[in-house]
Amino acid sequence: MLLKDTCRLKGIESIVATDFDGTLLRSDHTVSDRSRDTLNKLGEMNILRVIVTGRSLYSLNKDRKSTRLNS
Repeated sequence: MLLKDTCRLKGIESIVATDFDGTLLRSDHTVSDRSRDTLNKLGEMNILRVIVTGRSLYSLNKDRKSTRLNS
């Protein structure tokens, strides 16, 4: 099944992508409350949130967990 078909079945019609390092993740390895709240609101609106990075999955998950970002 293609991603667009999976998204359609889940009611997702839009995607928002953001860079991680230096954009979402600040230099002190935190994510602002405003950014976190915005991402959560997008999720509540059935908008797929995608983190874009050149990092390995292991490295991304390590920082993602410490920033309390939901999957």
